[in-house]
Amino acid sequence: MKKWIAMLLIVLALAVLLLLRRHQARPAELVLRNLPTEQALSMRSFYDNTPSIIVFSNLTPQDIQLVWLDYQGRRQPRAIIPAQTSYTQATYAMNPWLCLDGNSNPVALFLAQPGKCVANIK
Repeated sequence: MKKWIAMLLIVLALAVLLLLRRHQARPAELVLRNLPTEQALSMRSFYDNTPSIIVFSNLTPQDIQLVWLDYQGRRQPRAIIPAQTSYTQATYAMNPWLCLDGNSNPVALFLAQPGKCVANIK
């Protein structure tokens, strides 16, 4: 009887460990801060090989043009994000991303950080 109880406790302990491992908290996605768009005039990308993935969430009622600011600070169009949708962009840490409205007016500016990030365009 004692062996049976001991085996049952071992099986239960293993089951609990498996459940805990399966439900471990995943690293939270970093929500990027929307920087003042005036800073885009002086920003440029820096060489950094640290990968970043940004999920741009267009929370506005209009389409948004996504623009990468290259190593010289020049605007490099990358995508159009339709209203109320999301777009995922692979990039590198320290790369700035500018969001423009239909009239090419800046509405948001984000600086990529390492890992998976979220950029909410409001």
